[in-house]
Amino acid sequence: MAGFKSVTEYYNVCNPTAIPYIFELNDKNEVHKHFFWGDPEVIARKMQSVANQAARK
Repeated sequence: MAGFKSVTEYYNVCNPTAIPYIFELNDKNEVHKHFFWGDPEVIARKMQSVANQAARK
């Protein structure tokens, strides 16, 4: 996933999986690290499932 310079940039990204997305900020409130909270394999399967739903429409 593309890097974010600020948390507000995230709101332009669709997260249809309803999995919490975590931002770690540095002392200047800049995004230091960002990730989905959970098992990466489970998250990847859920994201693929959503992508497959969109492809069927």
